[in-house]
Amino acid sequence: MVAKNAPQLARELKAMGFTGSYCSVRRRVAHWKRSLLNSTPQSLQVRPISAKQLSWLLIKNIDDLDERDQLFIDALLKRCADIRTAAQLATDFVAMIHREGSDTLDSWIKRAWNPTVPQELRRFATSLKSDFNAVEAGLTTTWSNDNWKGK
Repeated sequence: MVAKNAPQLARELKAMGFTGSYCSVRRRVAHWKRSLLNSTPQSLQVRPISAKQLSWLLIKNIDDLDERDQLFIDALLKRCADIRTAAQLATDFVAMIHREGSDTLDSWIKRAWNPTVPQELRRFATSLKSDFNAVEAGLTTTWSNDNWKGK
């Protein structure tokens, strides 16, 4: 396997007996990223975006994005299974809020508890389950859901 990022490289090195820290690996390879960015043609470079901006891009309908954002999201989802999984679950959750999806809260939580799902989403699912009745009421009560939609 070829490491594609510092955490993965650190894990692979540890498996081979490396006794250094993740931070030392990250410091050592940081300049690789800068030199790669400097050698990437301008047409292929992506503007830096925040996690919040990325979250919104991921839950938007792909047809509502401009071409550059569509290309970015397509490339990101092809390269990162965790983000692809998280984006699908987030999109399904939004659809559930709007009552457009086939998921029920319980089935969504079960999907989110899958060990292949990123840990942060599993934690979110656990917090929903801990107050399941209130969350389900919030999703299914007409008054609550209609107010959220701005009706």
